Amino acid sequence: MMNFQAATDPSTTNGATPKERAEYISIAPDTLKFSPDSNHVAYFAIKEHTGVMVVDEVEGPEVNGVSHGAEVFSPDSQHVAYLAEIGGKHRAVMDGTLGPECDYFGVTSTDQLTFDAGGMLEYLAMNNGTLYRIRQKGKNN
Repeated sequence: MMNFQAATDPSTTNGATPKERAEYISIAPDTLKFSPDSNHVAYFAIKEHTGVMVVDEVEGPEVNGVSHGAEVFSPDSQHVAYLAEIGGKHRAVMDGTLGPECDYFGVTSTDQLTFDAGGMLEYLAMNNGTLYRIRQKGKNN
């Protein structure tokens, strides 16, 4: 088991206070993403029974898994979003805020999360056989 330790210097985390010592089993392959302005980094860290998306060394909500390749920063680098599974349901997570539960996302394997010009997250989701267009706000909009 490999353990990764989060940075403890607050100057490296944009003022956020990470846990003193975050232990992960591993970092999920292909989840390391840099923001368009290269000032932010995100990755999915695997814990013993769950995982977390870590953005600038701050953990998001614990989830059962994420859809690899679906992690995305907004074009202005102010928001980050990803698709997660929590308790058998799927949810989009934007800036650490959980979106509504759904059965699955999109209608094809190429559907993705996108941001509109105002920084709102947009995606397609299926729930109980009905297709929905979701517009989700983050913490900063």
